Amino acid sequence: MSGPLLPSLRLDYQLSLSQAGSLFSVQFAGFVLSVLVGGMIADTFGKRTFLLVGTAILTCGLLLIGCFHNTWLLTLGFCTAGIGFGGFDAGLAPLVGDLNSERRAFALNLLHTFFGVGAFLGPLGAGWIVASSLSWRYAYLAMAACSFVFLLAFGACRVRPPLREGKASPERFASLLVDKRLVLLGALICVYVGLESGVSAWMFSFLTETLRTTPEVGTSAVSLFWASLTLGRLLSAYASERLGHELFVLCCCVGAILTSALGLFATTGMGARAAVVSFVSLGFFFSGIFPTVVAQGTSLFPSSTGSVTGMLVAAGAVGGAILPGLIGLVSDAYSLGRGMALIPLGCGVMLVLSAVNEHLARERRARGGAAQVPASEN
Repeated sequence: MSGPLLPSLRLDYQLSLSQAGSLFSVQFAGFVLSVLVGGMIADTFGKRTFLLVGTAILTCGLLLIGCFHNTWLLTLGFCTAGIGFGGFDAGLAPLVGDLNSERRAFALNLLHTFFGVGAFLGPLGAGWIVASSLSWRYAYLAMAACSFVFLLAFGACRVRPPLREGKASPERFASLLVDKRLVLLGALICVYVGLESGVSAWMFSFLTETLRTTPEVGTSAVSLFWASLTLGRLLSAYASERLGHELFVLCCCVGAILTSALGLFATTGMGARAAVVSFVSLGFFFSGIFPTVVAQGTSLFPSSTGSVTGMLVAAGAVGGAILPGLIGLVSDAYSLGRGMALIPLGCGVMLVLSAVNEHLARERRARGGAAQVPASEN
């Protein structure tokens, strides 16, 4: 939502590009801190309680952005909203996974389907507010109202506690940080979110500037990318159960590297159509990776699902902060086409990591480890 609103916000506050960019850096810092530390807090005090607190903080952050005309309060609002977003992520996903522990991948893929719905509708709503000559603040106030309504509705719900509630401790948290399986999954999530963010950030520019398509084609491609990702998660909920976590992610990575390579070799004319098809198909193959990897990680450590989710989401946030900027640096030095070559290259790295992950999972099953509780959980 903030992307379409950024020009209006900059004009209102007379911000330079670097000052406006710092707002997102502050929000990112709050988000990473919240999901990383918040996961352990959620395991200690309960994920439902942590989710409610995170939603309340998110509401306050959005109100700060929308209500006041002060640069310091604007910065505080973005930071607070980032912390609230992190609390929402660190609480909701592990709670849904715990309540559906027998079908964790199915539940998380279904849950994350609505991420795609929001990513599709949010920019449209923000664009409508700007086009209607309304203040950009109404968008943040509307989101604050939605957040508050969710807070009241979810607070009124009775949620049965998971069958296995763990007690978090600094020692367990430290052991998770160095667990090889979790480090591998964190690296996979880091690369994936970086790729998703990179495609989302640069797809429009690549199509309109390099392949010379019209802005309408570029906008449609972005919308179709998110629509494809959303539809893919509905199908992924079933496919991940049929194939198993590790094999399903491996298949997604194979499809991602093939479709991203198609877009890389596209040229102007008919090649532009091939690039659009490539990006839309890439959204489909991307769709199931994030929720299924999170499902695998929380299944490995069923008594520390909040901490595990927080670590994986934080790893993804780091990738999302690094790769789009790296594409920009390569594009400045060479060309946007070469910068976008990092997408299939990153898919190749993801394929290697997923292959190692699948191999380790087969070894665990061969040793009978799939039915055992990991040592770090005892």
